Amino acid sequence: MTSYEGTHPTALVRVGDRHAQIDEQLAPTIQAIRECGFDTFTCCQDIGESNADWPQKLPHMREWVESKRRWMLIDFPVDSGLAFLSAVANAGPRDA
Repeated sequence: MTSYEGTHPTALVRVGDRHAQIDEQLAPTIQAIRECGFDTFTCCQDIGESNADWPQKLPHMREWVESKRRWMLIDFPVDSGLAFLSAVANAGPRDA
């Protein structure tokens, strides 16, 4: 059986008939994104933490891993990602 357990604690996000364990710091954001009808397929609340063991086998990656500490990511399928960016861009005046 494939394990999808990651580095970070997770929370269950359920929207309609879809559900997933999501890094707990991103769970509210993913919940809102999905409730707005956008699809996501992966996310991580701290890329550097998740890849902290890479330099043990790949020493040349040490600087990259350290540079990604406190960086998060949310992956979208292309169509949903473009629709999400358009929605954000058209949401209203900056800082409103």
